[in-house]
Amino acid sequence: SVDASPVGLGAVLVQDGQPVAFSSTTLTPTQRRYCQIEKELLAIQFGLLRFRQYVYGQRVIVESDHKPLVGLLDKPIAACSPRIQRMRLQLQRFDFQVVYKPGKELFIADTLSRAPSPRLYDDDATADCEEQVHHVLASIVPAESTRRRYADATSRDPTLQLLQSVMEAGWPEHRRNCPDSVKPFWPVRHNLTAVGGVLLVGTRLV
Repeated sequence: SVDASPVGLGAVLVQDGQPVAFSSTTLTPTQRRYCQIEKELLAIQFGLLRFRQYVYGQRVIVESDHKPLVGLLDKPIAACSPRIQRMRLQLQRFDFQVVYKPGKELFIADTLSRAPSPRLYDDDATADCEEQVHHVLASIVPAESTRRRYADATSRDPTLQLLQSVMEAGWPEHRRNCPDSVKPFWPVRHNLTAVGGVLLVGTRLV
């Protein structure tokens, strides 16, 4: 069972319905700016890597209270945002299936994520992921000065700032609960990512 909060990640290794091991970690400043679905996938990465000596080579079930993750992992990797693409590639070494469980049933992982260990989750896999995402951005907008102009324009646009806030906090369950100015982004919400102050839909600039 895994969960992500605005400040941390929590993971519980469970066998036959009984907890076997627990782990948590604090998000880095960069990771805290991830959109919610990226944080939830990061929680899966954290849990599988932390308990890899138990799960590697085994078929495992990963429980998450973030229902969009189930559909996301069934999509072609090329259709995902660069950060999610990279995390999915890193997870291909594991044999796992994500199943949805309501948050009230994942209270241990939820508690761990909200009161995490002070140790930052800043491993090589995360660093590699961020390097790849910045490489994708550089391939879209080669000049650093141009990227700064895009970032400045994004920071001054109230709609894009509101969109980024929704991405970080987590999208509501229904489109009708979104702010009106953000509703047009609903169909591509799971392909959005933020990097270097710039928003991307897949590999396209917003």
